[in-house]
Amino acid sequence: MRNAGRIAVTVTTVSGEREGDRRLSAGSELYPGQDVTLRPGRGLKYLFDILVRSANDGAGAIEVVDVD
Repeated sequence: MRNAGRIAVTVTTVSGEREGDRRLSAGSELYPGQDVTLRPGRGLKYLFDILVRSANDGAGAIEVVDVD
């Protein structure tokens, strides 16, 4: 995922070992133009959700640049 906007965004993943098991990662800031590779948390099997929030006032923009 790439931050395609002009402001920083906070990215949090939700992963788990099985259905019904949901664990949030610590949010990390993604600055304009920066890329990040998202994976399930250590020792976890599935990546269920990706939460993206603007770190500042305004609307952020992200784009998916690759899917494995």
